[in-house]
Amino acid sequence: MTVHSIPFSQSLFQFLSPAQSKPPPPPTISSFLACDAALANAIHLVRVHQNKQRQIENLKQEVWELDGRWREICAELEGGKSESERIIDEGEIRCRAIEEAKKCFVE
Repeated sequence: MTVHSIPFSQSLFQFLSPAQSKPPPPPTISSFLACDAALANAIHLVRVHQNKQRQIENLKQEVWELDGRWREICAELEGGKSESERIIDEGEIRCRAIEEAKKCFVE
C-alpha cells in the first residue's frame, strides 16, 4: 500500500472503534479516494500478473508437448537406425557370399 493509506487505515479504525471522550474526525474523502486508487492499481497489477502467469503456464504445456513429440521422433529415428544397420549388415554378408561364389566359380 502507499504512504497515504497508512494514515487512512489508522484514522478509519480510530473512527470506527468504541466511543471515546472525543471521537476522532472521520477520514477525509481524499484519503478514501487515495486508498481506492491504490486498491484499483493493485487489482490491475494482479490481473496483469494472472494473464502473464496464464501465458507462462500455456507455454510450459506447449514445451512439455514438444518435448514428448521430440522423444517420439528420437525413438523412431533410433529404431530406423537399428533397422538400417541390420539391412547393411545383411547386405555386406550377401556381398561377401557373392564374392566367395565368384572366387569359387573362377578357380
